[in-house]
This record gives sequence, C-alpha cells and structure tokens, in this order.
Amino acid sequence: MKSEDAHMIEELRIIQQVAEKFPGEAAVYEAAHREKVWQEAATGSLILYSCAYKLTEI
Repeated sequence: MKSEDAHMIEELRIIQQVAEKFPGEAAVYEAAHREKVWQEAATGSLILYSCAYKLTEI
C-alpha cells in the first residue's frame, strides 16, 4: 500500500469517528470549541490530521 493511500485511509477513519460522535453541526461546533488544539490554533487555520491524536472529544 502506498503511503498516500495509508494517509487517506487514516483521514477517512478520523472523519468517520467525528461523524458518528457528532451527527449534527451544532454538536461539532460546540465540541471543536472545547478542544485545546483548536483554542491554540490561529483564527481561521485548519487543524491538521496529524494533530488528531490530541483531540479529546472523540
């Protein structure tokens, strides 16, 4: 398996976990604002998939 394929599979796994845990937009929004990794990020920046291990809500 190529490295890119492995990364894509991991990204999809993370997305699936988030979608299952937070089925509605309001729940996603509220949970994101409780995340330390989000609080430490610059306004408007994306949270990298490589930081997923730091997420506490999922």
